[in-house]
Amino acid sequence: MSKGGSGRIPLKQWDLAFAGYLGGDCRLLVGFHAFGKGQVASLGNLSKWAFLLTFAGVRLRTNFRDMSKQGLRPFIVGVIGEILIACLTFGLVVGANRTWGL
Repeated sequence: MSKGGSGRIPLKQWDLAFAGYLGGDCRLLVGFHAFGKGQVASLGNLSKWAFLLTFAGVRLRTNFRDMSKQGLRPFIVGVIGEILIACLTFGLVVGANRTWGL
């Protein structure tokens, strides 16, 4: 809880990033049915630029000296996690393609 006594729980950066990711997914789902092809292409371009800006911001806050003190284990766990997420996402895309013919 916040110290001001308002009873509100402050949002952390991770919560905001997750909400943005979820919002982007919802935008894409709605976009396929509510917008024309040109508009969907423009939204896709906007999404790519937002993605690049996000990673530029992450890079600006990364301290490689602190990360090197942690060793290889967290890095390996992260790589394995990313590979599993990529496989899951690929499976979802293939399943959506078979179901809806995207």
